[in-house]
Amino acid sequence: FCYREISISPSISPPPTKFISHKLKFVSNPPRRPLGICEGDCDNDDDCTGQLKCFQRNKRLQPVPGCSSGGDDDNTSDYCYNEYGTLPPTSYPTTKPSS
Repeated sequence: FCYREISISPSISPPPTKFISHKLKFVSNPPRRPLGICEGDCDNDDDCTGQLKCFQRNKRLQPVPGCSSGGDDDNTSDYCYNEYGTLPPTSYPTTKPSS
């Protein structure tokens, strides 16, 4: 029988995804509104918007997951963060970014 040899190129890996880190932002203590991602100072999860959690720092200068230092962080405040690393997708398309 006859056959035709086909050259298969190796699979191409997708480019690495860029992790977006938000700067810490001190809003108020106690908070006067639900806090967004990397906003503080939260006292418990109820202070945070939606499914965000309040990250309670145990020591000074402790990094907050998914957030970058800087901004107006006082190095001791507690901040809202996403324990899953990214915000869950919205149910329907939105006109603005959700984070």
